[in-house]
Amino acid sequence: MRQSLSRRLIFWAKSKRSKSIGIYVAKASLWLHTKNDNSDNTQSSKSFEIPFTDNDWDKAFSVIASHFSNAQLFITLGVGRYQLIQTDKPQVPDSEMTQALQWSIKDLVNLPPANVHLDYFHSPVDNSGKINVVALEHNEMKRLAIAAKKSGLTIRGVSIEELVLSNMPPLGSSTHSQSRLIICHQSGGDLLLAVIKNNELHLQRRVRGFHALNAMSKDDLTYGGAENISLEIQRSMDFYESQLRQAPIHAIDILVENVAEHLVPLLGKNFSQPINIVTHSNVSEFLATLAFAEMQREAKS
Repeated sequence: MRQSLSRRLIFWAKSKRSKSIGIYVAKASLWLHTKNDNSDNTQSSKSFEIPFTDNDWDKAFSVIASHFSNAQLFITLGVGRYQLIQTDKPQVPDSEMTQALQWSIKDLVNLPPANVHLDYFHSPVDNSGKINVVALEHNEMKRLAIAAKKSGLTIRGVSIEELVLSNMPPLGSSTHSQSRLIICHQSGGDLLLAVIKNNELHLQRRVRGFHALNAMSKDDLTYGGAENISLEIQRSMDFYESQLRQAPIHAIDILVENVAEHLVPLLGKNFSQPINIVTHSNVSEFLATLAFAEMQREAKS
């Protein structure tokens, strides 16, 4: 499932040993994460942000190349830079799937068919005959590839928020083999709920109406906000357990800014599962670390 998306999107990749960098493409900046080798044979992590306006890949990659020449990049696209659609899986051979999906989704995306670059992935537990399709603007991906090559950088993979969340390490008493529901939110965006198990994405939902979650006061959360989130969590759990016939969710992990500490006790009133806060400076930076982790995983596979 994972390699399906990232590998087919890297039609320009080359094999080259150099600095590895995970990148998250936010609204107006790129967050980068890498690791440095220390003299004592240990590694130290480094994250930083560079401006990214007007989709100027040439300028952004030039800045990266000035610090890390010949670097290899794994890029995670932020919301608004791709469209994720769930649709019926065409009954065609795998070799014809991409072409069939072009027609299946042409009325579901706001891009002309000639300018759609798509890929798809399956949930390992969904037997409903559905398939998840990621639609990207082909011309934008082409500009990205050309700019990277011009700066001497190599794109090792391109992915999306939902998929890189599967690299989230287990928190508390959780293990990789137990299902976890991750609540992810960034300022101005929808609420993302994702179920992860064995480093695979089992279920994802985006819920509107929570664009200002990170700015909610404790009172806002106490008198309605947390209850609304609890309702969406319960819906996701019910679907996962009843419709997909999976074991109950083991834990809930919260990846949101500013309000996580207020949310934990409020959600704890409604759920018996352990509720964990994901430690981070900001969500965009953390997603860059997950992009780096994805790159490391694919290098080992």
